[in-house]
Amino acid sequence: MRKVAESTVSPGSLDRIVLTAIVVHILAHLAQMPLSNTKASTKSLTEANNKAAYRNSIPYLIGAVANLLSERGARLYREAFDIGLTEWRVMWVLGHEAPITAATASHIMGTDKGAVSRALAGLDRRGLVRVTSNPADGRERTIELSTAGWRLHARISAVAKIRKKALLSIYGAEERALLKELLARLLDHIPRMDDDAIGCLPTARKAENARMGRATRDKRSSDRSTAA
Repeated sequence: MRKVAESTVSPGSLDRIVLTAIVVHILAHLAQMPLSNTKASTKSLTEANNKAAYRNSIPYLIGAVANLLSERGARLYREAFDIGLTEWRVMWVLGHEAPITAATASHIMGTDKGAVSRALAGLDRRGLVRVTSNPADGRERTIELSTAGWRLHARISAVAKIRKKALLSIYGAEERALLKELLARLLDHIPRMDDDAIGCLPTARKAENARMGRATRDKRSSDRSTAA
């Protein structure tokens, strides 16, 4: 009976189950990691969240983990190094790929180009990056870390490595490798998704029509009340 039960689980379903379990684990661990400004209510809030049905949603879990990491990271890097989270992420990219354009950095980070450009402007004002114009195209500029930028990069990287070790301490080596594989596959898959087509599906149109219908009825009701 055990073999029959196991054979009914497809590889894709198993991946989703494993990813959900792993991300739930990270989310619970993040809420318990100490931070100077963490409030005493965190524990009760975490316990309530653990019982919530929405924790079965992978998109929610990934978004919540990303939000928690960003919020806590922004506070940490601002207090310790007087640098914003987006600025540090740009520096991290430049530590791996340089010289590159702002558009390339934006693509690697999966972030809006405007946010990257603002972060680069701040880094440039502090002398942490070196900007060079392309002789063949004056509109294109490439960016790389300056000497001062590399020094700050080394200091922040040391803290980031400690933070990563603390974050992933709840997993063994095999679990960390699996988590990286699953997230990498998801990252590669997202650009191939056709959100416009999904929005045109009959179920999506039906939901939107229902929403518009409710809005129209509410407006008519409001207009009648005003006329009265």
